[in-house]
Amino acid sequence: MTRRVMTTPCARRRALQLLGAGAAGVSLGACQPPVPRVVRVPLSRLAGGQRVVVALGDDRIELSRSATGLVARSLVCTHQGCIVAWQEPEQHYKCPCQGGFFDALGRPTAGPVTAPLPLRPVRVEGDEAVVG
Repeated sequence: MTRRVMTTPCARRRALQLLGAGAAGVSLGACQPPVPRVVRVPLSRLAGGQRVVVALGDDRIELSRSATGLVARSLVCTHQGCIVAWQEPEQHYKCPCQGGFFDALGRPTAGPVTAPLPLRPVRVEGDEAVVG
């Protein structure tokens, strides 16, 4: 007796890709959700020193307002790619993986990190901050 397993088109494509069928691998992207190219955040969410974290593809970006305007900073640690978190009481970012620290401007201050957290382009369109 032959047992037949029902599969979806995406599952079949993934299986074929794993088996080395290059042509099927090209169409695999059709199964994935689209990656946003821009993220829009209402400016009202950035009032009063609020920090808003958004996803832009694989990147996690923190939006905030400073005295000089809007800042969009990647939260991906430049050492091993973990997501850093803002620590309000200490006024710094902390990496949970290797214990690296960054100051409020994203510059490394302690741990194995040597490169700052990168800034991302941000602009204002109407009443929204647009990243990307």
